[in-house]
Amino acid sequence: MKTIKSFIYFSVMLFMQISLFAQTEVNLNHPKKLVTQIHTSISPILSPRICLGIVVAQENEDQNWTELTFNLHGFNSEGLKNYGISGNYSYFWSGERNGYFTFLTAGFDYVDFDGFFYSPGPNKAFLRPNLSGGLGYSFRISEKSFFRLSMDIGFKWFLSNLYLSFIW
Repeated sequence: MKTIKSFIYFSVMLFMQISLFAQTEVNLNHPKKLVTQIHTSISPILSPRICLGIVVAQENEDQNWTELTFNLHGFNSEGLKNYGISGNYSYFWSGERNGYFTFLTAGFDYVDFDGFFYSPGPNKAFLRPNLSGGLGYSFRISEKSFFRLSMDIGFKWFLSNLYLSFIW
């Protein structure tokens, strides 16, 4: 355990030293448009949950859109309780907010799972990081509303998930 902590400290210090010497070009492009919306989603299949969040979308100088989404999500049944908070960064490949997009998610999940084959120990409840990436497709419903299908995979309590989302 002590060697792991030492390795982590050494890695962080080395990264900080290297980053001091790196010369990075700073991009000071300001967004052309900035939009704030409500995000709701449901994940009915692999790891069930309902999400509610806020989306901050911006159109950049290169005509592509990026979004930051902050979600609270949860699910409660007899055998599974799953509550969490996450942040999501999305990048749209087209000049609009419809079409294909990629995203990265970071957050935490609290899980209490009786499970059919998995038991984390005597205390069934555990806290797990939610670090994942995924791909999705966004359909424009109206000028400011979108319906999205997406899937992610990563390091979280359940390896992968499917999402149906609505943004208005």
